[in-house]
Amino acid sequence: MPFDEIRQKAKSARNKTAEYLRDAILDIVTLSEATQKNIKKHNEPLGYWPLVNYVRGMLITNGTELAPEGNAYPIIETDMTAKSFYLDTDDHYKAEFDVKITPKIAEGAQFQLKSYEVWRP
Repeated sequence: MPFDEIRQKAKSARNKTAEYLRDAILDIVTLSEATQKNIKKHNEPLGYWPLVNYVRGMLITNGTELAPEGNAYPIIETDMTAKSFYLDTDDHYKAEFDVKITPKIAEGAQFQLKSYEVWRP
């Protein structure tokens, strides 16, 4: 079977499986009828997409090095933990996160955060 046909069949099976799973969960949780009706309107799985972090800032140092010893470049690590995910009253999905930003920079250097953004494709 050509790949395009396989992909289409897999997508159809994924969507039907997601519908069955959602219905099974809704059968065992206690939600108002209005909430269940609202959830069932959104019957297309969202799929998976990575969230991309953009950290912008300034490295400040009196020395000549910005990177920590043993590294060629300074690095900014981010650790993002989901706090909540919900559908608001306007039918928009909302997500809230806790974010920890850790600069890996040279001894004595400082990182001054200017902005932080999270995007999805």
